[in-house]
Amino acid sequence: MRNALPARRCAPLAIGVVGLLAASAAGAPAMAAPPVMRAVAPAVAPAPLASFDFDSAPTDGAFVSGDARANVQGTATLEAGEPGHGTAARLSSAFWLDLKTAGGGALLAGRDNVTISYDSRPDAQGNVGWAVFAASANTPQTYGRERYLGVLDRADGLVVERYLNTAGRDASGNLTAPAGGAWKHVDLVLSGETGRLYVDHELVAANLTGEALSAILGQDGGVLQVGKGNWGGGEYFSGLIDDLRVYDRALTPAELGVTGAPVDDRAALGIPSVVIGDLPDEVRGRAVTWSASGPGAGRIAPDGTVDTAGLDDAGVAARLEARVDGDADPFTWEVTLQRPSGEIAAYVKTVTTTNGVKDDPLAYADDRRSDALYVAARAAGTTAWTPLNRGQAILSVGGTTPRPPNPGRRWAHRASSATPTGTSASWRRRTTRPAASTSGARPTIARSTTSR
Repeated sequence: MRNALPARRCAPLAIGVVGLLAASAAGAPAMAAPPVMRAVAPAVAPAPLASFDFDSAPTDGAFVSGDARANVQGTATLEAGEPGHGTAARLSSAFWLDLKTAGGGALLAGRDNVTISYDSRPDAQGNVGWAVFAASANTPQTYGRERYLGVLDRADGLVVERYLNTAGRDASGNLTAPAGGAWKHVDLVLSGETGRLYVDHELVAANLTGEALSAILGQDGGVLQVGKGNWGGGEYFSGLIDDLRVYDRALTPAELGVTGAPVDDRAALGIPSVVIGDLPDEVRGRAVTWSASGPGAGRIAPDGTVDTAGLDDAGVAARLEARVDGDADPFTWEVTLQRPSGEIAAYVKTVTTTNGVKDDPLAYADDRRSDALYVAARAAGTTAWTPLNRGQAILSVGGTTPRPPNPGRRWAHRASSATPTGTSASWRRRTTRPAASTSGARPTIARSTTSR
């Protein structure tokens, strides 16, 4: 028996580091030494619900895996697979598979969280492409009233279709990705309405709005076919399929073999050259312990609390050291500790009037302006707030459909609970935070959501 997920065709992955903004009174962040990178350890995948490597002929008309049966429809044909992986199933209109339990029941009955994995080499010609087809029944589908999950695997690309249609085709839950005619590894991960498609251990498509599998298949669990789609008299995959596995939950990226990508904890901490507030006490869910040396060492607590009382504009120097649970080496920064020199706040606008005249001529009468997030600042010792970003929103909700005011919208204010003056903004749900962020933690932002 091979490993649950063969390590093959692992393409290098790149993880984008989210840039964190920190307000400081002076200067850009100091240049740092090369970051210490840590590789993510691979997770062990659970035992599959069904596993077929096609390295031996079927027994009594079926490939057997525990309580699962891949019943042969037609005449089974096995050919040499990818080098090092034994033989593979050559599927066509003359040979496809009907997957059931040993007792003849539906393999996917009642399951919303599943992972279907396989290796494929589709033919360039004569291949409609139905590598996987799960439907509520084995009867032919009707356009506009489709009810199935299907994977079209062709030499020119991959398409995952999820349909629960009654009066027209809704393709909003589908996934598409480029692919070629060479051997590749495919993982389809379903978790409720969410679908993710991986090719060669790299995420290539994701969709959050598909129909749940149990709703598509119905109470009885329907059918699960490999190599045949139920359109007309049948549409078929033509090519080689190998190492077919079905899991009864949504596997994590690590369990799928999406591993080895570097993680930069130093960058995630995001410490600027001028520190005017507390430091983070955790990063990516792991505890951080702080120490310091230099003139400002006594102002740094192990939990990251920074004492800025009594500091002037010049501040005091310190060498910070952070130890992250699980990392072998500490991270260090040369910084200046300074007192907060002002405040930054984020807010939403609503319509206010004076004697029937809008205080903000640009505000919308239907309150849609509160679907946008603005920022303002004020210097220490002053009361007037100055809009930043030339008074333009830094975040807004897309779309053109008017939406009614949402009382759940909130604003985040950093450093003070005082209501600002000098603006026509309406400030709501105050949240007191330390002065300007220097820890690399994301500020709270306002979000508006609409249902699809």
